[in-house]
Amino acid sequence: MKARTRMIMVALLILAAAFAGYKIYDYYQEDSMLYRIVTQDGYELARAGTPEAVSLEFKAQWLQTPDKKLNVPVGYGHQTLFVLEELTETSESATFSLKAIPELRKENGEFLYTTIIPAKGESVTPSTGEGWTMLDSSGSPVNVTGVRYKAGQVDGPSARFKLEIDKSELDKLQDGFTAAYSGFMLYSYTKN
Repeated sequence: MKARTRMIMVALLILAAAFAGYKIYDYYQEDSMLYRIVTQDGYELARAGTPEAVSLEFKAQWLQTPDKKLNVPVGYGHQTLFVLEELTETSESATFSLKAIPELRKENGEFLYTTIIPAKGESVTPSTGEGWTMLDSSGSPVNVTGVRYKAGQVDGPSARFKLEIDKSELDKLQDGFTAAYSGFMLYSYTKN
């Protein structure tokens, strides 16, 4: 009986240690950290006064391979990596599905976000999507009228958004292009 009781106690201690290890691991994962930063749970969060500009570089080869999952970096700014996840085409438009991934640090840092993070008790407001500038492969501005920005869902430590361009406008950008956007929200955070 003593051996069985001892085995049960050892098993319970191992389970408790594994559970504690998992909770510590989970606490420092980026999605958990971002949730605590955004909800201001143990962190002070401040938004810069004006939206920030970021340039996203799109290569010509990606335009020739629509309807593929790409997962390639297209830009970086303020400890945030921008990734082109997918390019899909319909008969009317091409949609660039993008993701902003903050590189979070435990104590303090900054990141760009696609929405306005509210003070406690307020609702989330997406960025308007106004402020896109399209540049061709030589860096010259291109008048592209059919550009639509869709703020997507917040997904763990990242925020998704889409850039949709009318198919009739894509020929202006066929050699690759830069999409410069001046509407990302810059946040800084510090652990309390």
